[in-house]
Amino acid sequence: MFHAILRILGFLALAAGLFAGIIDGARSIADQSLDMMSLGGALSVLAPRLVTNLEPMLSQNLHPLLWDPVVLNLLLLPTVVVMFGLGLLLLITGRQRRIPITAPQ
Repeated sequence: MFHAILRILGFLALAAGLFAGIIDGARSIADQSLDMMSLGGALSVLAPRLVTNLEPMLSQNLHPLLWDPVVLNLLLLPTVVVMFGLGLLLLITGRQRRIPITAPQ
């Protein structure tokens, strides 16, 4: 059951990455220059208060160094790269292990 949930979430993340890639591609063609939206920009469009509340929440509940080198750099990456990476990680984690077939003795 847990493997199926991870695979579904992985496919949804890959679909979101593909959708972000299509939007970035269309914007790049229209502007005639490569323009990729960062993860922070996409999150600020989808949930504006989330990005502003993320720093105090991480600094108070977890370690303050988690914000500056880790999450801040993650928010600067293109959305396509993050979503494809997350999707692949979830699909690899959710794959079922193959049981080797052995001959009866």
